[in-house]
Amino acid sequence: MPQASAAEDLPLGSFAPLEPGLGFDEADSTMFDLVHDFQTFNGDHNEHFLAAEWNILDLLPTSAPEYRPQNSGSGRPNSESGLSSGLDPIGIPYPTSHFDTFRTSQPSLESAPAESRTRHYSIDAPAALVSSLVDIYFERVQPYLPLLHRPRFYQQYVSGQGYNDMNAASAFLLYSTMSFSARYSLDPYFESQPEKERGAPYALMAQCVLDEAHEYAESQMFTLEWLQGCILFAYYHLTCNPKQDTELLADKCFQIAYRLGLHELDMGTDENTSGHGQSQSAELLPEEVWVTKEEQRRAWWLVWELDTFLSATLCYPSTIDRSRIHVLLPVSDEAWFTGVPAPSAPIHPDISVCWKNLVNLENRNERAWFLVSTHITTHVYELGQRAKIRRNDIEVLERARSSFSAVFQNEFGDSIKDPVFDDSNYARKNWLLLSQLMLESTGLVISLLKEPNSSEQLFTNSVCDVARVANVNAMTDAMELARMDGHSTCIAGVQQALQSWSSASEFIPYFSPLTVSMLIGPAFMHVRLACYSNGSTSSRRTLNSQGRILELILAEFARYWEIGDIIFRAFRASLEG
Repeated sequence: MPQASAAEDLPLGSFAPLEPGLGFDEADSTMFDLVHDFQTFNGDHNEHFLAAEWNILDLLPTSAPEYRPQNSGSGRPNSESGLSSGLDPIGIPYPTSHFDTFRTSQPSLESAPAESRTRHYSIDAPAALVSSLVDIYFERVQPYLPLLHRPRFYQQYVSGQGYNDMNAASAFLLYSTMSFSARYSLDPYFESQPEKERGAPYALMAQCVLDEAHEYAESQMFTLEWLQGCILFAYYHLTCNPKQDTELLADKCFQIAYRLGLHELDMGTDENTSGHGQSQSAELLPEEVWVTKEEQRRAWWLVWELDTFLSATLCYPSTIDRSRIHVLLPVSDEAWFTGVPAPSAPIHPDISVCWKNLVNLENRNERAWFLVSTHITTHVYELGQRAKIRRNDIEVLERARSSFSAVFQNEFGDSIKDPVFDDSNYARKNWLLLSQLMLESTGLVISLLKEPNSSEQLFTNSVCDVARVANVNAMTDAMELARMDGHSTCIAGVQQALQSWSSASEFIPYFSPLTVSMLIGPAFMHVRLACYSNGSTSSRRTLNSQGRILELILAEFARYWEIGDIIFRAFRASLEG
């Protein structure tokens, strides 16, 4: 195996020394881009954010080497696995007897008949610990990754069997949920581990199960259970280990989702809506059928969201064909878990009225509105990636964004302004604030597209193109701030959303880590507004009030997510002028 560099050998949470005086004025896509936005930092310290000397991605672990657990009676991997006995490839201690995994002994694949090749897995850990992590998943992770049906999950996975005799798909899904929920656990077992590192051992075990399944049962992986596990695992790597085959995991999600036909799950139904845009079929479906279809919709929309994130951050074309989506938007968890069929609606195919079907919908689900916000934002960002941009296209999207924003404020304005932020409403409030933040950021992008000389490609994965378009190299702080004055309305909306989170910082860890890209803003605009010298002769940049709020939010994010830690460290480095 090739030797990793010294930086790549750092365990998660370690800190390599940051070069002083890093600037922050260039970004090469509309949102946070793990591959490009933090690819390299400039060595000349001359107001450039991206150049060619220091690579922040070297702080992340390299892909884990191939690891095959060997059955050793104790449930622990044998030394022949090729890994050191004390540490895994990213510096995390191996699970001890408190939480081990092993595969039940099976005949070799070469000699076993086809019908006996199903492998079974056992999690050698106190059932109470595993059950606790499952509870935490539904309390803290499900609100921002609304994928699993809690009553069904408990019935199928949470039992008195000690989590034994599980098939590969079940073990993979369970490990994937635990990789998320461990960071929120108060169990004494995790006391000595930083929050963002706690899920790594479970993710490693999930990888082992996935690797084995690819070896002996890849043709059997086209099931909803496998898709759910792959979705969680892809999200985990995007937020905790973005160098490790994230795009391959995303591709696996797309492949399974299309093979299952989830993109046309509600074909016909989505076209037969009432005057208010409500599906009339929900009440006619048997309870179990409706619950199952809603579970499939949840999986589809998370796959779709994964695609939109990668497309926006990497400036790639979308993998999913949005013109061929026939899937109703999700209802609330409360409605789903009770099993009482509730009406839903599709995203209208006309972008100018894509929100129309949500108006007056009986089942008012904040996440559904967030998905429509994402839909509009994706169109705007894709427009900014075009080589030639027509003014008419900008105007169409500006009207769509303005109309939806007005309807959104009419529906949820009072809820957004309500200062109460507690366990009973934080999930709904997070979706609303994220929608508002996205709409205001989208407004900033549209404003940039409307500026003179912006008829050409605005966002690319080329640093040079962005420097040319944004002209950041020629901007002083004063010039940049003067330019931002023209976007004061959108900036005020951004500040309102950030202020709401800062007043309830204990709930910051409980919204999707992928949305950290919204915090820094399109082309790092929120960071630019937060860090400026304000006429000071000091080389160190000062934080304005928005900057201090942003710093608080990013610091809390950094405790729980590697992606947050990367951004927070870059944010702090940018203060060194």
